[in-house]
Amino acid sequence: SNQFNWTYDGTSPIVTITATAGTTDIVSGSKTKDSNLLISFSISKPTPNFTIEDITLVGGTLSNFSVESNQKFTATLTPTSQRKIIIDINEGVFTDEFGNNNLSVTQFVWIYDSTAPILNITASIGNKSIADGALISDSTLILSFSTNEESLDFTAQDIEVSGGKISNFSSKNDSTYTASFTSSTGGLKSVMVLPNKYTDGAGNSNQDSIKFEWNYKPFTISLSLDNVSISENGSAIITASIPVASEDVIISFSTSGTATENIDYTLGSDTLNQIIITAGDTLGSIILLGIQDNILDEGDEVILLKPSSSKFNFDNSDAIAIVLRNSVVFTIVKKED
Repeated sequence: SNQFNWTYDGTSPIVTITATAGTTDIVSGSKTKDSNLLISFSISKPTPNFTIEDITLVGGTLSNFSVESNQKFTATLTPTSQRKIIIDINEGVFTDEFGNNNLSVTQFVWIYDSTAPILNITASIGNKSIADGALISDSTLILSFSTNEESLDFTAQDIEVSGGKISNFSSKNDSTYTASFTSSTGGLKSVMVLPNKYTDGAGNSNQDSIKFEWNYKPFTISLSLDNVSISENGSAIITASIPVASEDVIISFSTSGTATENIDYTLGSDTLNQIIITAGDTLGSIILLGIQDNILDEGDEVILLKPSSSKFNFDNSDAIAIVLRNSVVFTIVKKED
């Protein structure tokens, strides 16, 4: 008898898209700087009619389409711009040998990026921004390093410094980093990042040399006194001067001497024993008052006002001596023999 044999196949072919750059596998979703990729199309079943026209491509061109077998095909992908590139194959554009239409594929996505990352360096003291080339009186400032693309390998070792040292290096995210800079002496300071020190996510090295400079001058405060002698209910004005205060400067005075014993006078309340030079200003002053305490004493008393500031030195005095003079008139009577 004659036999009739029939093979039934209703399974649709499936395409898997992979890519390599040389010997390196490129995973879908990757960002690289490669100028082209070798794309492989592996089909789960033999096909007689898969062609390059069945491939949908956004952001690049395919060339060198090659048939390695009836289940494997390759092509060279070349990007047309710095962008996301998508490879897709729609459902039903080819068939297997039994006429089953292909299923849609999982898209292959590749981001082509050959642009070098760009770094920007800024500085601040507290909430105040410091301009490149500025003259400052603070020995420590905060540096910020911002790159326009994410980087996973930017470190403190990539930063060259002159005139001080950096510490407390930390990352806010993959594109913003901060560090403290402390000056060793006065003078010109700089931080710099040379080319080829770090890379972006695609492997591009930074190309430009970026430098941030400033001058550190530990300003000194000059103090002047309009009256070194305060009489009963008199006063004296102490004036402090500085080139420019980058932030509020507080000068506190500690006292020593016999006047602090309240023998003849006091200098008023504690709040008067302080000078504040506001940010952006150059001068500050206080008025010191001599107040009689109703205790008769024919001698003068001397008080020393010692200025102090956490950030500044005083170029003309470690202490100001004020003579507190007793204004009581004493009559000397010659003793009769």
